[in-house]
Amino acid sequence: MPFKRFLVRFGWWATFMSAAVVEGTAAVEFSVDWDGEDACIEEFPVRASLRWAVDDSSIAGVEVRVGDPDGTLFSRGGRIGFSETGQWVFESMEFFLLSRPRGELLANASLDIPSCEALRIAERRERMLQLLETAGDELVKFELSPPRLFYCGQPIERTAVRLRWDVSEFEVSKVEIYIDSTAGTLFGKGPESGDAVTRNWVTDGMVFVLYLPEYDEVAALREFRIRPCAEINESEFAGQKQ
Repeated sequence: MPFKRFLVRFGWWATFMSAAVVEGTAAVEFSVDWDGEDACIEEFPVRASLRWAVDDSSIAGVEVRVGDPDGTLFSRGGRIGFSETGQWVFESMEFFLLSRPRGELLANASLDIPSCEALRIAERRERMLQLLETAGDELVKFELSPPRLFYCGQPIERTAVRLRWDVSEFEVSKVEIYIDSTAGTLFGKGPESGDAVTRNWVTDGMVFVLYLPEYDEVAALREFRIRPCAEINESEFAGQKQ
């Protein structure tokens, strides 16, 4: 049997899974089905089948429009009907069922079946989140060089740093690095592993954000500090005095 997803019509107490009519109400059933067997679609566009049933004798017939209640007319028929599209239906394309001749909106439905690529991305994202939660510190490599800067004489306000990253464990093809937050300044983009050097504009407390755009997730944050020698102990800044 073809895999089917039904969107519940609004305003009536019936479901697409049966033709039952609730006593005292007008029931409307409207579905968009895919003729394939799988739970996802490998490639769009596809062919689809539309079915409808309207339990209201005051309605002479219906029409189906695409994309909007005022969109392209796809089909016209009686209160119970069926129609097949050509191979032009895309993911989440909406169809609208209207009464004739009044043009009242009765229901809307869409081919609510995801693309297989979207499912694969979702599965990879779930694995990535689990890895971040269980072993993120070990698997995400995001370093600042130097990791901090200490001065013992004239205060230093700005400096340059080198960033190195490696998130190859997470099946990503690219990363983005932001300043302070993903809503902040984009510093740069790169592959799953790499390095980049800033100019002399890094200040105390600046945060670098390693972001994975394919999963909409932050993989790591690194804060750069510029601190006077008086605030730290010898073991922290050995070899980093300026």
